[in-house]
Amino acid sequence: MGGHENCDLDAEGLWPFYEEVCNLDVPILVHPGTRIYEAQDCHPWLVGSERYDGIKMLATALGFPLTYMVSAARLIMSGVFDRFPTLRIAVFEGGVGWVPWLMRTLNHHTLGESPGTTSVNDFFRKRDKLKKAPGEYFDQIYVAAIAWEDYLAHIVEMWPNHNIIIGSDFDHGDAISTWPKTIAPIKAMNGISEQDKEKILGGNAARLFGMKA
Repeated sequence: MGGHENCDLDAEGLWPFYEEVCNLDVPILVHPGTRIYEAQDCHPWLVGSERYDGIKMLATALGFPLTYMVSAARLIMSGVFDRFPTLRIAVFEGGVGWVPWLMRTLNHHTLGESPGTTSVNDFFRKRDKLKKAPGEYFDQIYVAAIAWEDYLAHIVEMWPNHNIIIGSDFDHGDAISTWPKTIAPIKAMNGISEQDKEKILGGNAARLFGMKA
């Protein structure tokens, strides 16, 4: 992207790209990076670091969802989704458990829902206010669940108009990979309607790609 290879997803240098993406009506698929984690001295892959010898899996276990939380928050709070209301972004390999928490914490930090909070009143002093509550912008974010997230029914309950899709991480052999046992666990989950299971296993992905379900 010509000098924007190490920027955050809300960087204004990416806006012409987003405009073209919206014109083409195609989604953006985000493969996880661990930038938010790599910036720390304790990153397990840091050259010469011995602090995480033996538990280097923390880069994927923590780095992926933490990165997505930061990226989603920046895209929402910067006004990118207001500027590009048809932009669709999908994130993979970070699970979906973090979504309800992020929705609520962004709402509480910007809508004055937290008693005794004063800083929220100054949040938008130097920028336009959002057109809707922060949590509502997840209608533009599609999040790939992992088949072993057995609390998925609770996520669906907390995110009723969800954009949950499913990922298998084929053909890796790590903890995020569930292939070839990806679909069966979702179909067997209790507490999720057949309609929501169909959305997770295909309907939402079809909508993401602009395909007929």
